[in-house]
Amino acid sequence: KQRPVFIHELQCEPWLSEAILKTSVSHQLERMSPTTLVEAVKYAQQTGMDPIDLWGLEWWFWLKEKQGHPEIWETVKGLVSEQPQ
Repeated sequence: KQRPVFIHELQCEPWLSEAILKTSVSHQLERMSPTTLVEAVKYAQQTGMDPIDLWGLEWWFWLKEKQGHPEIWETVKGLVSEQPQ
């Protein structure tokens, strides 16, 4: 019997050599910019796997609420709103 194939925990936060709190927000956003995030999601969509679960919600929220950088949050919000229900 075939089982569905999906993407679980697509990396949508930066990979860093030090802890997030020890890394500048500007460097974090260089490592995972809105453009990089969109490219990763589009690449994942091209695989045809469904659903695609994104990893990084805590980071997106922290950037928006504590660091004054809503760019990633808004990017994800736009990507999610484009998906058929």
